Amino acid sequence: MSRPAWFWPTPDMAPTAVSGFRAGLSELGLTYVVGVQPTLSVWRPGESPLPPKPWSGRGRPPSRVGRADNHKPISAKALAEELDAETWRTIAWREGINAELSSRFAAMRLRPASRDYNRPEPHTEEWLLIEWPEGEAEPSKYWLSTLPADATITQLVDAAKLRWRIERDYQELKQELGLGHYEGRGGGASTTTPASVSPPTASWSL
Repeated sequence: MSRPAWFWPTPDMAPTAVSGFRAGLSELGLTYVVGVQPTLSVWRPGESPLPPKPWSGRGRPPSRVGRADNHKPISAKALAEELDAETWRTIAWREGINAELSSRFAAMRLRPASRDYNRPEPHTEEWLLIEWPEGEAEPSKYWLSTLPADATITQLVDAAKLRWRIERDYQELKQELGLGHYEGRGGGASTTTPASVSPPTASWSL
């Protein structure tokens, strides 16, 4: 399986910006794993928005999908809280110093609902991956991914946790260059060096 593009939004990034970013990746034909906020609007697995209303014979025929009081999307966090205990699986995703590090994950195919009421058709199905560590009061992370429908939850977790590998490689590079503890200051002058640049937050290696 090719390595997907990886992206994690900053806390102040608007949901519409993240949605637009995902749309741009899809237009480029890139497979992605994108971190999303718990407020992301989604349809439950198997559900879709309502089809456009029948045309009354007047004006323009309705062309946008719709919702109803008894048929509407929910937040990703609300969906996570609905899941049965059996849905969650403990997956080891990297090796720690003394033991494997693992967490609880759930993955499901569903349709994002973000602003779909402005669309003539529903969003296509994607994977929603959720991490809810054992003992925590609520889920910690959420991702949307366009990995194939037959991808395993282990493959999804491996792709979602790609950021850790990027940051690890970045830190190892700093150590190899002898810049691991360099603060960019000396002799009363301030110097900017590559070591002061934040590690990358996306991987475009496909």
